[in-house]
Amino acid sequence: MDIILVPLIKVMMLLVSSFRWALVIYAILSWLISFNLLNTRNILVYRINDLLFRLIEPLLSPLRSILPNLGGLDLSFFTLFLIVVFMENMLLRIATRLLMAL
Repeated sequence: MDIILVPLIKVMMLLVSSFRWALVIYAILSWLISFNLLNTRNILVYRINDLLFRLIEPLLSPLRSILPNLGGLDLSFFTLFLIVVFMENMLLRIATRLLMAL
């Protein structure tokens, strides 16, 4: 059983960690674009922004419908980031307990 679970948890931790970094990059990129430090006419900026938008926005839109509207403050991104950090910590605890049982 450990032969399957350990690599599976490692892959899941890698995916969750990569998604967390994608969230951070998406936030920084959106700030740079909104302050006109980066231009979306640049094809590289456009493609990176579009890729991150397609990955992250499907998870943000349901949260936006649940969370209250606070004007210009969007809590959905912060909530999603907290969920991802929680999942990462949960996977780390599962991996630790699994390795301690060996």
